[in-house]
Amino acid sequence: MFTSQSVNYFLMVMKDARLFVKTAEYNQGDNLLAEADTYIDEYRKRIPDLAYFTSEQIKQTRLGIKVIPVFVIELLSDSRSAAPESFNDVEIKIQDYFKAGVQNVWYINPQTRTIHSYTSAKTVTIHAGSDECNAAPSVPDFRFIVQDLFA
Repeated sequence: MFTSQSVNYFLMVMKDARLFVKTAEYNQGDNLLAEADTYIDEYRKRIPDLAYFTSEQIKQTRLGIKVIPVFVIELLSDSRSAAPESFNDVEIKIQDYFKAGVQNVWYINPQTRTIHSYTSAKTVTIHAGSDECNAAPSVPDFRFIVQDLFA
């Protein structure tokens, strides 16, 4: 049975994917994949809600090569969920991603309808409402108005 949190998660992932298919990067074979293994070092991995992989990286994974996406999206766990994320959890994930080579991390908070866009472990811009959010320089064509994601 679906919980309200799992339905919200599903809808957010679906909306992100629908926005991504409008990009030039998608048309050249790149993809935004849900819950793809992302190795942050030789042994440890993270599983972001969505990760951007180029067509070349996708080919490499078929050969067993571990690749690092340049862009990942995380959806903040609902505070009512069985295992809500703490600020410390979020901070550790962000540091792990940047140490591994990710260039952009978005943390989407459905409750506040905001997107926290990190371009380094120390640099964040918070987008809301009529702000445009974009994944440049990693995925320059992936851009939209924040409120459209939550509509």
